[in-house]
Amino acid sequence: MGNVIDVFFEGVQVGSITFEEAPRNLIAHRTAGGFALGMPFTVRLKMAGSGAPQPLLSDMSGGLFVQAGQGQIHHLGYARCDGYFLGSVPESRSSGHLLWTDSLPALAFYEEIRAGKPPQMRIDLRAEVCYLVPYGDPTSPKPVPGRQIRTSPWHVTGTVDVIYPTEVWGQMLHALKVVDTVFVQVPLPSDPPSGWESVWREVATARDTFERGGETGWTACVVAIRRALEAWDAIEPEKMWPGWQRPSEAQREAWAKSDRLVGLRWHLHQAAHPAAHAGPEKWSRDDARLMLSTLSALLALRNP
Repeated sequence: MGNVIDVFFEGVQVGSITFEEAPRNLIAHRTAGGFALGMPFTVRLKMAGSGAPQPLLSDMSGGLFVQAGQGQIHHLGYARCDGYFLGSVPESRSSGHLLWTDSLPALAFYEEIRAGKPPQMRIDLRAEVCYLVPYGDPTSPKPVPGRQIRTSPWHVTGTVDVIYPTEVWGQMLHALKVVDTVFVQVPLPSDPPSGWESVWREVATARDTFERGGETGWTACVVAIRRALEAWDAIEPEKMWPGWQRPSEAQREAWAKSDRLVGLRWHLHQAAHPAAHAGPEKWSRDDARLMLSTLSALLALRNP
């Protein structure tokens, strides 16, 4: 299964629809309820010659599907293109976008299934193709200049698998300003708080490597989290409990919330520590997400 669908009218091929797999960018924008993402394609339509019937392609829509790791097929939603495309001599070449509009949870669901792998979708496409022919006045044998009518349409159907470059997909998520919402909540203002630049820089690195995914990316994410915690410790030293003996119930009851949060930060630091050393541990997406979301929540509470 490729990325091209042939267009036939009455059994004769009149063109094709090609979904672009290596675009320089993916056009997307936020909507009131979510997002709209354009999946680029190219339509080619040919005419038999000057004065021959002109092919017209319209009403393009598609169901979007993704395959999970265990082989299950999940329906993501629908996309459509409201434009139309005309043929020419010897062949027209027009660009368009199949627009996927949905809520942010739908995008988050897709990212959960993608799990760091290259973005890939299956599109079950439907469209209509017809000819434009000269319109004739019933009272005259001559056609009316500049006027055409459509013939009865033929259905166009096909399925394509489209794979986008990971870097292009990541740039699209950043442009949508949903990357932190889709992956984890990361409090990264455009201007880091004075004195906290090193912490924010490492959190940004952790977010970016998490997005890249794969065992290498997730390990790098945990390493960046450790460096962020080390930078935080240089600003505000962590508090460690003397002797590490199990505290009594009375001692635990005496802890303030701030004491518990500092303790949580110390334990998170120790949990991330082994990632910087070559060892038998393998770091998964769930490991990285737990640590990155915990660090981000702690920073949000600290609100430096």
